[in-house]
Formats: sequence, structure tokens, C-alpha cells
Amino acid sequence: MTSQEGITPPLARTRAQLRDDGASDHEISRRLHNGRLIALRRGILAPPGLHPLDAEAAAAVRALRRDVAVSHAHAARLWGLPEPRAGWPPLAVTAVTGPTRRRDGLHVLVAPCSDEEVTRDPQGVPVTTLARTVADCLRTLPPADALAMADAALRRLGLSTNDLFIALYRQRGWPGVVRARTLGGLASPRRETPLESWSAWAFHDCAVRAPMWQVDLATAEGQFVGRVDCWWPAGVVGEADGRTKMLLAAAEQGGATARTLAELVAAERRREQAIRDLGAELVRWEAADVLHSGRALDLARRLNRTLAERRHFIGRAHPAHTPQPSPEGDHLRPNPALRGA
Repeated sequence: MTSQEGITPPLARTRAQLRDDGASDHEISRRLHNGRLIALRRGILAPPGLHPLDAEAAAAVRALRRDVAVSHAHAARLWGLPEPRAGWPPLAVTAVTGPTRRRDGLHVLVAPCSDEEVTRDPQGVPVTTLARTVADCLRTLPPADALAMADAALRRLGLSTNDLFIALYRQRGWPGVVRARTLGGLASPRRETPLESWSAWAFHDCAVRAPMWQVDLATAEGQFVGRVDCWWPAGVVGEADGRTKMLLAAAEQGGATARTLAELVAAERRREQAIRDLGAELVRWEAADVLHSGRALDLARRLNRTLAERRHFIGRAHPAHTPQPSPEGDHLRPNPALRGA
């Protein structure tokens, strides 16, 4: 990592630094009184309007007076990755030397972290790179949550599998890295929602053959029938939480009115019948079916029975096109527009 002086967030300043910049104690107090400065932590000041995540991270980094970078789940939050089901854990930062610490909602970890594994957010807060962040989360978070983060990083932020495995190679011998490599091998940019990522982990954990994700089905003549979440070449379609998708579609059409929902239900029934007319079997599930171990095993048994049955699929199945992130896009550093408050 760079020196402490080089990573100090420019918008988080102590009174001494403000005085060095030419402000008097009276002026600093006046700015605090009229709201032109706010206190992030005791003795650490910043202009108002700083993003809450930046404020928390900037204050912690400055207060520690150590060479640290925001890391693990909090870095994932700054990168705009999906929130873990149990919520965001306390702020974590990584230091290369010194003692570990866990108090006051802050966890200071000590681990190797090279300069090339640290970047800055737009406010200057040091944060681990996307590849390092995802690798840390794959090692330390519950598998379903970690896979959802990895999938989103590959899909939306342009993380490459190669960069992810380089980061994991650097962590060889660290706690959780063996499982992290397994999760990294499962990660895919083709999954579009956390539920699909949770499902992929449940399938792996419960010994269900891995499906293709986001597949377009068509008739033998090439007429488009519909896009499905999962496709198994045995002629089985998997759909994750159709009710939620229906509500989202209703919202996009101006609200979940009774008429809108009725029209969407009718359209979905026609789509499902068209899929079955191709000779495919359709299996649906919701979040609880893949997040609770007992229900996940029930779903796995149902899927494995369905996959073992013989059927004659008369249509065509092709991987759907997925937009690729721009090489000049958001993977270069955390983007505040992607964050949740």
C-alpha cells in the first residue's frame, strides 16, 4: 500500500490540517455552526453532502492514522455489489502492518495488500480493487451471498474471471480460499439477479446438474417463444420467482393494478403453454426454496427426478445475448451512482 499521507481522503480533514490550509479556529467553528462543515468523527471534519458511505469510510480511515484500505463487504458496498441477506456487516479495513482491531463498529484486519490491489473512490477514499474485494468476500461471506456478488461484478462491472483468480492465487493458504476458488469457478455473468446466484449455489450444494442461464427458446422454425432463467438440455426449464418478476413488470408498466396483474398473469400462462408445447417441462421456485436447506433438498430431488425423465423437445435453445460492460466502464473504480445508502 501507499503511505498514509498518500491515501488520506481529501475531503476528510482534521482541525490541524484545516489550520495548515489557512483557516483559523474561529472560521472552522463558524463553518461547523452554519453547516458548511460537519463532524464525521471526533476531530474529523468534512463538507456536507458527502455520501454516507464515503463519510463513514473517510472518517474511519482518517481516524486510524494507519495505512489502510476499505475492504471486504464494505468495499463491496462501495462498488455497488448486492447486499448480503443478513445486511451489511460492520466497516472493515485492511492494513498491512500493526494489530488487528474489532470495536466501535470497525474491524481492522491485517493482511498483505499490494499497491495494485488498492484504488480510490471518487472522493479519494482508498478501497480494495474489484478483484481483491470479490476475492475477500468469496472467502468470508456466506456462499450464496458471495456468489451473488461475484456474478454481479462479472456482469455489471466488467470483472474478468482471470483477474479474480489472480487475486485468489495471491491469497493461497489464507482461511477460506479453497471454498472461494470453488465459488469463483461457479461465478457467471449470465445470471441477472441474486436469486439466480443463490439458486446456482443451491444446485451445486445439492448435486443438481448445472443449467445454462438466460436462454432463448424458439420453435423449430425459429419463431421466438421466450427467454428463460435456466435451461437443461434434457428439455427442462427453470424459472426463479415468477411472482416477483410479475410485480416488477407491473411496476414498469405503471403500477400493480388488478387489470395490469391480470394481463400479466394471462401473458405468462400463454408463454408457459408455448414452452410446454415445445415438449419442455417447466419448474418454478422462489427464494425460500434455495435458501433453506430442507427446501433446497426438496427442490433438488424434484429437479433431479424431472431431469431423469425422457421427453422430446422439438424447439431450439440458444444462449441469450447479454450486454458486455464497456472496457472504459465502472470496473475501474467504485461508482457512487451504483451504491445503496
